Amino acid sequence: MNDADTADVRERPTSLWQRLLSGLARLIAPVLLSLAGAIASLVAYLFTPLNEVINAYIWKEKAQILLISQAPVIRQEDVVLVDIFIQPTSPVRLSEGILKISYSPATLRPGAETNARMISTTQKIGASAKLFDNSLEFITTQAGPASITAELLTKRARFSNTLNFDIQPANGPIQPSRRNFSGKWKIDLDGISGQMELKDVAHMLTGNYTLTDGNRGQIDGLRDGRTFRVNFYRGASPSRYFIDATFDRDPKADLEIRGLAKLMVPTGEKNEPWKKARQVDFYATTISPPG
Repeated sequence: MNDADTADVRERPTSLWQRLLSGLARLIAPVLLSLAGAIASLVAYLFTPLNEVINAYIWKEKAQILLISQAPVIRQEDVVLVDIFIQPTSPVRLSEGILKISYSPATLRPGAETNARMISTTQKIGASAKLFDNSLEFITTQAGPASITAELLTKRARFSNTLNFDIQPANGPIQPSRRNFSGKWKIDLDGISGQMELKDVAHMLTGNYTLTDGNRGQIDGLRDGRTFRVNFYRGASPSRYFIDATFDRDPKADLEIRGLAKLMVPTGEKNEPWKKARQVDFYATTISPPG
């Protein structure tokens, strides 16, 4: 055996060992990467709550509660719409809490949906947030001073603010508006003119109507968003008109209601008590005050 053969024999175990190590590294590398990712995720999961706890001891929870109403003048029998905003003013997030809403019962009454939200829970809040998608609704029952208070109790702090305003008496005839449909309207039912007078309490409508052909009766129903759906009862007759109409919410447009009036007559059948006898056009617009 010459020197070259001897050197080749010495190198064979070394090359084999290197190939084994290289193959093992290729097998272990994906496992190590997955393990490193899992450890990083676990560390982030463990230390994020801990970070919030530490920050809670370093910083105090601070925030402002804003109660905003767009109504320039509020009169008796109006509906006041109020939005509530929370603005944190500290680096630490507000912890979970309970929001309590109170009001002056001598002059205000909450609408049905608002009444169900007088006490509600809040999640953690880290940036300015509006607390409810829909505005809170309060009906003004009497003239005089009124107030609405929002109080937020979190795990570590208490915040509150009060919206104070005066309710003016309802002077003279009430003019219908998009905020409140109460007042007198000119109507046209299948080419027959007349008038209706509505009372709007938290979008629930009651009132009466009179047509020039002598027909008259009571009204009840509701409005919501841009829809107007009411019943026109026809005096002593068992039949009634069901009004299904819409109005434009754009304040720059004239306040008009347009849609269909369906004459519904009783059938005496349990499964289908009403039948549509005919369908006609319906139109209504506000009556401008004299002068």
